[in-house]
Formats: sequence, structure tokens, C-alpha cells
Amino acid sequence: MLTTATQQGPPILLFEASATALCLALAFAFPALGAGFFSRIESGFAWLADRRRLAVAVVGASELLLRLALLPLCPIPKPFVQDDFSFLLAGNTFALGQLTNPTPAMWTHFESIQIQMRPTYMSMYFPAQGLVLAAGKVFIGHAWFGLLCVTALMCAALCWMLQAWLTPRWALLGGLLYLLPVSPVAAP
Repeated sequence: MLTTATQQGPPILLFEASATALCLALAFAFPALGAGFFSRIESGFAWLADRRRLAVAVVGASELLLRLALLPLCPIPKPFVQDDFSFLLAGNTFALGQLTNPTPAMWTHFESIQIQMRPTYMSMYFPAQGLVLAAGKVFIGHAWFGLLCVTALMCAALCWMLQAWLTPRWALLGGLLYLLPVSPVAAP
């Protein structure tokens, strides 16, 4: 019988709680432990944050490289919900150099949510997501890479936007903190 991660909760939770308690005990018992190491990291972080354009580029490149490094653990996801298939229809249509597809002969038997059959066969959504998927398919070979590039641009734009509102160090930290939760894991 297969068990899910939620059914195996207590041992993992117990391990994480004990590791956190151990780290907190070490931090209180030896507060200077690793001070030299962390001061070198902080000075490098400050150096990078003071170079605003480089910081934006590093955040964008970090998103690309981090998600590509995670591909063996989290492979390119398969489409799952109706929206994914609708976006892929638009991306495939644009990748073929068409704006829309002709209506199939027996279109009433192929009706689906988020797809328009009349007057032409096409996704019901605006074309931007389809164009991103088409760019990934045409230039790199898979539609998912278009999403990956747009996600990296979004993280870089977030760092750039934060530089206008916060100090450079906080802006870089905000851009770097946004990397993992945004990585396109469950996108088509």
C-alpha cells in the first residue's frame, strides 16, 4: 500500500523539530560560532547589492540556474488542469505560425472547457501566455522553457522594483527570497 507524505508526518516533523532545536541550542551556547564565515558572506552580499544592475542580473540568472538544477528532482511537469491544455493549444497554434485553427468537422463532439470551437478553434484566454509558450517551443524545443524564462524575468523585475523602494541590500534579499516559491513547478 502506498502512503502519502501527510500520512508519514510525525517522523519527518520530529526530525525537523529536533534539528531546529539543536541549531537554536548551538546558537545560544556558542554565539560567535561561524561569525567569520557569515561576515564574509555578508560582505559579498553587500558588494553585490551595491551594484544594482548586476544584482538584478544575478537574481534572474539564479532563478534560471536553480530551476534547471532542480530538473532531476522535479522534472518538467505534465499539463494537469483544463487551463494548461488551453494555454498549450494557444502555444502550439502560435508556434505553427497561425493565429487560430479551423473548426473541426464534428466540433460538437470535441467541446471542452476553456476552448472555443466557434467561430474558430482556439483558446479562450488572451494570447500573451500562448505567445510565451510558443517562444519556448520554437526557440528551445519545449513550451515549459518559455515559462521558465518569463519567471526569471519576473524575479529580476521584482529585484529591480524593490531597489526603488528599499535599500540595495533589502532589495537583493527580497529578489533572492522570491526565487524558490516562484519556480515553475506545476505549470504546463
